[in-house]
Amino acid sequence: MYRLMQMIPVAANDVAFSLHAVALTSFTLYQVFIYERGNQKVSKVCISISAVVWSAAIVCLIVAWPKSNWLWLIDVFNSIQVAMTTVKYIPQVLLLVIIT
Repeated sequence: MYRLMQMIPVAANDVAFSLHAVALTSFTLYQVFIYERGNQKVSKVCISISAVVWSAAIVCLIVAWPKSNWLWLIDVFNSIQVAMTTVKYIPQVLLLVIIT
């Protein structure tokens, strides 16, 4: 267990993985904006979920910043990631259930 004000060691591969994820996500987002979508639009449900998640992330960042409670913030972000991954795969699961 690490004590207050004690540095927590971070492996180089953890930093590299995070930078890799940011780079690929940025590239994907860039492609969303440059390629023509025709008549496709982002659904209101997607916009709503994204707005709620971004709002929660910003509030958590504001709460964690003064106390430098970075481990708690990382834990919150990990929980958001798990929830978003679950939401992302729900349509595929439903399609599989409907097909079989």
